[in-house]
Amino acid sequence: MDQKIGAFYGSCADEAAVNRLGLTPIKPQLEAIAAVKSMRDMAPVLARLQFEDLGNEIMFGPGSIQDPDNS
Repeated sequence: MDQKIGAFYGSCADEAAVNRLGLTPIKPQLEAIAAVKSMRDMAPVLARLQFEDLGNEIMFGPGSIQDPDNS
């Protein structure tokens, strides 16, 4: 099973390109994070990462889950 997962991942990832580019593709995001000096600075950076740059669930995401203590 692990071999199949690894083969699937390898078929989707261009490891040579990843190694060649390093952190270059995310350098703007890393610089924005490094520039955060206060909580006030964090909100716009977090909003940009959440909704524009990465499009992922950085801090929160839509959806619901069942409360394990009150099902």
